[in-house]
Amino acid sequence: MAHLLCCPQPTTGRLLITLLYFTMASLAVWQTAATMIARLRTAPLLRDAFARKILALAVASVGLSFVLGCAAGGLWQQLALGSHQISVTLTCGLLYGGLGLLLALLYEAIFLSKERELDVKIVDQLDRERVQAEITALKAELDPHFIFNALTTVSHLTGEAPETARAFTQKLAQVYKYFLINKDRELISLHDELRFIEDYFYLLQIRYDNGVRLHLQLPSTTETVMIVPCSLQLLVENAIKHNRFSEREPLNICVKVIDSNVVVQNELRRHPFAVESTHIGLPHLRQHYRLLCNLDIVVQETEHHYSVTLPLIKQQNL
Repeated sequence: MAHLLCCPQPTTGRLLITLLYFTMASLAVWQTAATMIARLRTAPLLRDAFARKILALAVASVGLSFVLGCAAGGLWQQLALGSHQISVTLTCGLLYGGLGLLLALLYEAIFLSKERELDVKIVDQLDRERVQAEITALKAELDPHFIFNALTTVSHLTGEAPETARAFTQKLAQVYKYFLINKDRELISLHDELRFIEDYFYLLQIRYDNGVRLHLQLPSTTETVMIVPCSLQLLVENAIKHNRFSEREPLNICVKVIDSNVVVQNELRRHPFAVESTHIGLPHLRQHYRLLCNLDIVVQETEHHYSVTLPLIKQQNL
């Protein structure tokens, strides 16, 4: 455009002045159109109608840019050339109109991209807060139930087996300490979780008279991989809650590491009657893994076995 409207026999100085004039004119058109777009896109009639909003912004931006382009071209002709040609003025208007259309589309694309990115972040944050609240509520629901049963067992053992009651109380203190220390943590080492599950399982064996058995098949080192706190306890508790067992026919629960996963597997012997349950523990655990590390747990059920596979998370990936 600057070359089109440059003075006859252009020199370097004149060409630079022309370039500067139309650069400033372009910036003025761009800023004016951007301000108009910002105001128009919040108008009540355009707020919820996407197609109407795009059309209105494009038409308004092209119209405004066309008018300003014609004014800039006409003014330059009068000042620099001392003449005026309508065809040249219209050419300037059309060029600026194209700039306005580009601006409207570019502005809307960037705005929508940022808006979508913000929406995703907000939804993500809300999901995290919701799941955290649900997990906290779940723990608050489990703790009193667990303590009530444990204290009932202690009361029973105190009169019949004082030494066992003393050992049971010590393990109970360790288990509850683990709950208190780690209830707000997102991850814990598999090593610490396994030590906790062994203490927890000791309480279960005393309570159920050896009706449940725990088998650990683990590698030599478990300190470098992480797991969601109390996840193994939740799966063991589910196995006990939903299956029948006795001293004569104990329930075997196996915890083993396969590749980069820990698998909790139990024999499947469902109760013939419905068991009271909130049915929220496993879905919450699944959602927790998805939000925390974008991984999923795997639940498998066969005729004789039920297993849940939890991904292990390496410390360097945190």
